[in-house]
Amino acid sequence: MSDTLPTERQVEQYLRENTDFFGRNPNLLLKMDIPHRAGDAASLLEYQVAALRNRNRDLNSKLRDLIAVAADNEKRLGRVHELTLAILQMDGPEQLAATIHTHLQQGFGADHSALLMLSETRLSESENVKQMAVDDPALQPFHEFIKRSVPVCGRIDAQRLELLFDGAAERIQSAVLLPLGERSEVGILAIGSEDADRFHPGMGTTFLNLLGDVLTAALRSVTTSNQPLRESQSA
Repeated sequence: MSDTLPTERQVEQYLRENTDFFGRNPNLLLKMDIPHRAGDAASLLEYQVAALRNRNRDLNSKLRDLIAVAADNEKRLGRVHELTLAILQMDGPEQLAATIHTHLQQGFGADHSALLMLSETRLSESENVKQMAVDDPALQPFHEFIKRSVPVCGRIDAQRLELLFDGAAERIQSAVLLPLGERSEVGILAIGSEDADRFHPGMGTTFLNLLGDVLTAALRSVTTSNQPLRESQSA
């Protein structure tokens, strides 16, 4: 391969024979220095200006998107922080399920929530709390979810919804299933929405995992200790 640079005449000849060259390589236009004299290369300069404006619009659009994502992430982090503080300020485990449910409704867009506990716990069964043994045959629809141990977002099949939400199941159009602990050793949190677009498979799971870590730690304190929640945290 020769290191000799082409002459101006060769470049000119190449461009005459390849008139679509700058169309295929528009970024080169932005690096060219073209003297602007009356009637000289006006169309090329206009093309450069248009290309710069388009690039500026694209950059502004990307910047707005990044700012929006950052603001949304800040709000989500604040909601997890508020839930954590509320859990730390509780006087006993009997408040835990209600605290979780309230904050999921207020901060995370949940119309319904349910805790399916798979370990022994001092939480009382209620509308939002169920307890099952890991070898219960009714738990079969969750076996693959438990095995994978990652959040699931979107449409959930009716069989799992009915086990989690009972009479409210038919109203839930989208949901999140969140493993609590490795292979759901503590349990499963379900967040349900009556809006079909609220939770979807394309959602990011970073904050869901953070939420799962907070709730797993809180629920472990009521499954492994006979002390009230606040005392077990300060021990």
